[in-house]
Amino acid sequence: MVALPRYASGPGAGRPALLVHGLSSDAAGWWRVQEHLVGAGWRVTAVDLRGHGRAPRADSYGMGDYAADLAEVRDEGGPWDVVLGHSLGASSSLLAAVDRPGWSRRLVLIDPVVSIDASGLASIGADALAEKSAATLESIAAAHPRWHRRDIEAKVAALERVDAAAIALTVADPSGWQLRDALASVPVPTLLIAADPDLGGLLDPGHAGEAAAANSRITAASVAGAGHSVHREDADALLSLVDRFLG
Repeated sequence: MVALPRYASGPGAGRPALLVHGLSSDAAGWWRVQEHLVGAGWRVTAVDLRGHGRAPRADSYGMGDYAADLAEVRDEGGPWDVVLGHSLGASSSLLAAVDRPGWSRRLVLIDPVVSIDASGLASIGADALAEKSAATLESIAAAHPRWHRRDIEAKVAALERVDAAAIALTVADPSGWQLRDALASVPVPTLLIAADPDLGGLLDPGHAGEAAAANSRITAASVAGAGHSVHREDADALLSLVDRFLG
């Protein structure tokens, strides 16, 4: 187990929320979501996953490793009221919630991978490694014209900090990414958000709808016109969905 760095903000009496980033990002990429939740009175904690940001490096980067680390990230007052995860962070948060009942009362899963073959996973890893080796402010801005300047800066900094071995080993074993059974058994109310598959979304909106039909705890939603990083592509749409879900 790796002890994850925590970055906390918001009123001490606020409801506790945990933010979990995706592959080759880190806690700083949540800045807009974090500011929004704090403004609404939440007490927000973001973490860096193993091998990312300022977290320790490790020898293993399986989905179970990420989930086990997260399950040990507890709020002092009890369960998290909500955990929001993106991509790798969403997939590992799903697994943590299933493996550790009582860890969080609710989940928001933003474009998680719940099923993928070896070639698809290898492509994700190759893209992330290529981005790490060559990313600049200009190249990220050109690739993601809808991103705020602060998102671009945070992503470039995250790519500089992430361990290349963490990327390579995270995508080495597709068996850890087969999470449809975990989704079917998720024990808490869950907002499952799909990005636009035509713009690089990894969760098919149809599959999200099927998951919701099979498990009454799941609410499925999608954000048309937003790519995989929904919180960067269309934060207003995402936060509207989150606000309605959290009530």
